Amino acid sequence: MPLSITAFWLATACAIAFVVFGYCAIKWISLNPQGSANRLAAIFNIVFMFWAAAAFFWYSTDNQDVAEKLYKAFAWCWCIFPPLVLRFNYKISGSHLTKNKRLKSLLVFLLYVPAVVFSILIPLFTITKPNFIAGYWMLGIRINIIYILFSAHYFLYILAGIVVTLRARSRAAGTSEKKQLSTVALSSIIAVTGGFITDTVFLALGFNFPNMAIIWITILSIGMLTARNRFGFLAPFPIAEAPRILNALADMVLYLDESGKITWGNDSALKALGCKNIDSLKDLPLEACFSSVDIAPLKKTAQSVLDFYATRTTIGQQKLPVDLRAHRVMDIRQARGSIITLLDLSSENARKKAEDEAQQTGLLLEEFIAHSLDGITLTDPDGTVKRWNSPMSMITGIPTQDAIGKKLWDLLAGLIPGSTKTLDDEARVKRRIISALIATSSPMTPHILEEEIQKSDGTRRILQSSSFIIPLRGGSIMATITRDISEARQTATEMIERIRKLDHAQKMDAVGALTSGIAHDFNNTLGGIVGALSLIKMGIEDNSYKTPADMARELEIMERSAERAVSSVKRLLTLTKKRLPEQKKFKLNDALQRVVEFTSRSLDPSIIIKSPQDSEPAFMEGDPGQVEQLLLNLIINAEQAMTIMRLRGEKRGGVITITIRSFFPEPDFLASNPAAEKQTYWRVGIRDEGVGIPHHILPRIFDPFFTTKPADKSSGLGLAMVHSIATQHGGFVDLFSQLGVGTEFFIYLPASSEVTEKKTTQKAIRGSGLILLVDDDEVPRDTGQAILAALGYKSEAAVSGEEALEMFNANPGKWAAVVTDLRMTGIGGDEIAMRMKAIRPDLPIVMASGYATDDAIESASQAENFVFVQKPYTVAELGAAIIKASMAPG
Repeated sequence: MPLSITAFWLATACAIAFVVFGYCAIKWISLNPQGSANRLAAIFNIVFMFWAAAAFFWYSTDNQDVAEKLYKAFAWCWCIFPPLVLRFNYKISGSHLTKNKRLKSLLVFLLYVPAVVFSILIPLFTITKPNFIAGYWMLGIRINIIYILFSAHYFLYILAGIVVTLRARSRAAGTSEKKQLSTVALSSIIAVTGGFITDTVFLALGFNFPNMAIIWITILSIGMLTARNRFGFLAPFPIAEAPRILNALADMVLYLDESGKITWGNDSALKALGCKNIDSLKDLPLEACFSSVDIAPLKKTAQSVLDFYATRTTIGQQKLPVDLRAHRVMDIRQARGSIITLLDLSSENARKKAEDEAQQTGLLLEEFIAHSLDGITLTDPDGTVKRWNSPMSMITGIPTQDAIGKKLWDLLAGLIPGSTKTLDDEARVKRRIISALIATSSPMTPHILEEEIQKSDGTRRILQSSSFIIPLRGGSIMATITRDISEARQTATEMIERIRKLDHAQKMDAVGALTSGIAHDFNNTLGGIVGALSLIKMGIEDNSYKTPADMARELEIMERSAERAVSSVKRLLTLTKKRLPEQKKFKLNDALQRVVEFTSRSLDPSIIIKSPQDSEPAFMEGDPGQVEQLLLNLIINAEQAMTIMRLRGEKRGGVITITIRSFFPEPDFLASNPAAEKQTYWRVGIRDEGVGIPHHILPRIFDPFFTTKPADKSSGLGLAMVHSIATQHGGFVDLFSQLGVGTEFFIYLPASSEVTEKKTTQKAIRGSGLILLVDDDEVPRDTGQAILAALGYKSEAAVSGEEALEMFNANPGKWAAVVTDLRMTGIGGDEIAMRMKAIRPDLPIVMASGYATDDAIESASQAENFVFVQKPYTVAELGAAIIKASMAPG
C-alpha cells in the first residue's frame, strides 16, 4: 500500500520528536550527571527516543505484521513512563520520603514492579492487529481488564506526580521556584489531558484519529526543559548568567535560590563540605556550611536585597579558610538567587597561587626583586604576601617560605618588640595596612614609616618602609620597600643633637628675616617717647605746664611706648638667648597672639595675617618660648613663599590664614599617621597663598639644611626646627600643598586641661637702709638711684665692678643690699656678687640685666640671697626683688 500524506507527516513528527528527546537527554545529563532527578529526566527522554524511532517506522511501513511487531516491542515505553515521571516529581519537590533506605526500597518496588508486569501483559493480551485507517497503521486495542488496569495505573501515577508538584509549589518560598514548578505541572496537565482524549477516549470509541501520544509527551519534555532554561530549574544558575559566572569561577562555587537554600555546588565545594553529590548538598543547611559567619547577608543577596557581600570565614568540617563573596543573580528584574564564590586561603594554595602570579608579572619584575639590595614585599589586594625576597628575609629574620601566603599584618605584628608589644599595637599595624590597601590613607604628606622590630634571635633593628600600588593586567598589587636604617638612625640622632646646638643660630636667622620690621617698629616706639618728651620740655620752657596734670597725656604716651618697647625686647630675647626648655601649662591662643602681634609689624607690607579672634581656649603643656619659635618659623616661611619665592614679575603678597581647632583622630587617621595617638590635639593651621611645594621634594622639607630658597635667605633649619619642637611636645606636623595655589601646615599639639589664670596688680614695697647700686651705664644708674629713693632707700653708686668691690670692702656691714648689673665691662655682676658673699654670706643681692645667659640666670636663681630682675624694671619690680632677696635664708 502506498504511503499516504498523513502517514508522511506523522513519520516526520516522530523524527522531530526523536531529535527533541535526544537533545533534552543530553542537556539534562550534562547539567549534573550526579543528580538523580537529572538522571531520571535523561532516562525519560531516552525511553521516548526509542518510542519515537519505533513510531517513525510503523507510520512508514505498509506491512501490517511489521507495524504489529513494532507496537508490541516498544509497548514497555508507555508502561515505564508513569513511574519515571512520578519519581521525578518527588525529586524536584524536595520530598523527604526517599531519605529512609527501607522506605525508599519500598517506593521503588511499588513504582516499578507494576510497570514491569504491564510491560509483559500489554503486548500479550491488549495489543491486537493494527488497522489501516487514513493511509497509516492505527494501533489495535482489545478492551479488557488488563487495559483498564493499565489506564488507571497510567493516569493515577501521572496525576499523583502533578499533585506532588503543585503541593511543592504552594510551599515554595521564592517566586522563581514557584514558576519552575508551575511550568512542569502545566506541561504535565496538558500532556495527560491531551493523551487521555486522543489516545484513550478516541481509541476506545473507535474514532478515526491519529495516535498523538508522542506529541503530548514531546510537549511535556519541552515544558520541563523550558522550566530549566527560563527559571534556572535544577540548574546551577540561569543560562543567561552562565558565561559571566563561569568566567568568575573561583576554587569553590555554591548557588542559592531566592529562598536562600543551596541548590548546587561544584566539585570543589562538594569536596570541601564532605558531600558525595548534589542531592546531599541540597539537604545541608546553610548554617552548617560555614563557621562564625552571619548568613543573613547571604540570604539578602539571594533575595536581591543586597547586590554583593564579602567576608572571611571557614568552610566544612576541616575549617578550610576561605574568602567568601556572594553576588546576586537577576533576570529581567526578577530575583534568581545568588552565586557564592569561595577562594581557598590555605597556605599551600596561597603559595602555589603566589608562584603562578609572580611568574605572570614577567622576567623584568622578577630580576628586579631578586637583585634588589632592599627588602621587597608584594601583597595581593587582600593583604596576602605573594613575594618576599632574600634581603627581606635577612632584614626581618623570617624565611621566604614562612612568609609566602601569610597576611602581611600578621608577619609585622610578630616583629613588634616583646617588651613594648600590646594588642593595640597589633591592631594599629592591621589598620594601617588595610587603609593602604583600600586607598583611604591621608592625601597629605607621604609618610615613610620607621619602626623598631625584634628578630627571632632577639636583636633589635630599626626599619624604614614605604608602600605603593602597582597596577598589573591581572589586578593591582601592593609593594613595600624596606631597608635597615639602624646605623643611619645613629647618624640621624647625632644630627638632631647638632640641630639643637644650632637652635640659637636658627633663632638669629628668624630675627634677621624680621630686622627691617623690628627697626621700623622701634623707630615708631621711640618716636612716641621723643615726641612726648619734646612737648614736656617745651611746656616747661614756655611755662604752659602749670601742674603735673598738664603733662598727663604726654606721660601716658611715653608709658604706652615704653611698654611696647619692653614687650618687643622680651620677644627678641625669647628668640635669641639660649635657654633650657620649660615645662608648664599655658594658653596656646596667647602664644599665637604674641607671635602675630610681633610679626604683623615686621613682615612685608604686602602680607596680611588673619588669625582666630574668638576661638575656644586652647591649653597645652610645654615650653611657650619654643612653641612661639615654631609658629614664628611657619609664619616667616609663609611670608617668603609669597614674596622672595615669587618669580620676577609675579605679584607679591597674599593672606596668611591661621586657625586653631580641637581635633580627635579617627581610626583611619591613626592608621595613616603613625605618630598620632588616640588623644585630643590642638590643630593649628597656617595657610599661605604662595608658590606651593613640588610633590617630589615633600619628603625632604623637614631635613636639616635642605632649602629651595636662595642661600642668603635661609639656613635650611626653619622647618627642621618646626618638626623638632612639635616632636618634643608630643605632637607632629602634616601639610597639604598645591603648586601655584599655596601650602597649609598643620601642627598637632597634645591638649591639656584648662589653667586658671590669676591676675594680680603689683604694688611698690617700700624699705629702708643703704643700697650699693652698681651699673656701668649712666642712664640706668641714675634711674636706679631715683627709684631707690622713691622706695625709701638711700643709695651710693659704683660705675664698675672694681669700684663696687672697693666700696664694699671698706665697710661690708653698712650695706642693706646690693643691686648690680649682670653684664659690665671688666668684672661682671655675678663675679663681684660671689666675692662679696665670701665676705658676708647673708648679704642680699639683686642682679639685673637687659640680657642674660641661661647659665647666669640659673646660677643666680639657685644661690641663696640672690634674686634676678629683668631690665628695664619698674619701681614695684625692684622693690619686690630687694624684699625677696632680704627675706631669703642666708
